[in-house]
Amino acid sequence: MKMLYPSIGQPLLNLIKDASHVMIASHKRPDADCAYSSMALDLILRSMGKKTMMVNEGPFNRSEVLPCAASFYSSPTEDFLASDPLVVIVDCSDAQRVGTAFGAADLSKLKVVILDHHSSHDPDFGDAVYRIPESVSTTLIIYQLSKALGVTISKECAQYILRGFITDSGGFRFIDSKQNETFFLIAELTNAYGLCVSYEYEYIFSRQSMAVNRFLSKLMDRSRFFHEGRLAISFEYESDAAEYEGNPAPTDDYFARMFLVQGVQAVVMLRYLEPNRTNLSFRSSHRSGIDVGAIASEFPGKFNGGGHVHASGADVAMDMETALNAVVNSMNGCFN
Repeated sequence: MKMLYPSIGQPLLNLIKDASHVMIASHKRPDADCAYSSMALDLILRSMGKKTMMVNEGPFNRSEVLPCAASFYSSPTEDFLASDPLVVIVDCSDAQRVGTAFGAADLSKLKVVILDHHSSHDPDFGDAVYRIPESVSTTLIIYQLSKALGVTISKECAQYILRGFITDSGGFRFIDSKQNETFFLIAELTNAYGLCVSYEYEYIFSRQSMAVNRFLSKLMDRSRFFHEGRLAISFEYESDAAEYEGNPAPTDDYFARMFLVQGVQAVVMLRYLEPNRTNLSFRSSHRSGIDVGAIASEFPGKFNGGGHVHASGADVAMDMETALNAVVNSMNGCFN
């Protein structure tokens, strides 16, 4: 069995060991892997005696990250920046995706470490990078880091690692034959700390209101199909915030439901941001071979585009109707 995780380079480990203050940053609109990667790393670093600060622009409006929001600053304090901190960016390899969370920090004057599993990245960003696109979650990369640093993690840290994995693996559904090492790592974690996968799954996902479920129903009703039914697209409008009590669209649930529809190979969500600016979320079936990460990275008029082979996103300088046409055209020739 090929090992997914190569050794972490000594220069990266030395940067962490030598730092007294560490700012942990992650991508805006955090998902559970993003939030729990940060929180697991925070526990590891504090156990080493480091002073830490977690920063994220937010918003923390996905149900699975609501319990995490209070642990993060929207940007670093002046006092913390004055300590000349090491910056560790998790679940992201592009400064633009971090958004405003860097605050007044001048990254050109700070050392930056990147820990990530996304395939899209800025090759010129970061002084030391450990990026494993084959890793199911960034939390599992944090687990590898703890071993390389010689840190025995706490049960709380192990829970954070497991929660990030559960969400990014789709509850074990997105693990392919090249990632079998993952099962050994999860068995190792659950055995060592007495963790229950079903309990952690319920902790993460049993937080939805009825408004969110009504929203899911509406998204399914709005679905439009293209490329002979192999591409499904739905829409989150500006008016939805008021109608559904401020809840964001349950996009992950929508994607999961639409892939149960016979023939669907790719699903896209268009989200209104402001006039002439739309957010796109792409997903593709693991059986399809469609690389939506490449589609998002090359999308016309994009900001911050990219992600994984089967899950990606981008913000585009288009209204929703223009973005819809561009999405449909960008996926010409993608389907079997």
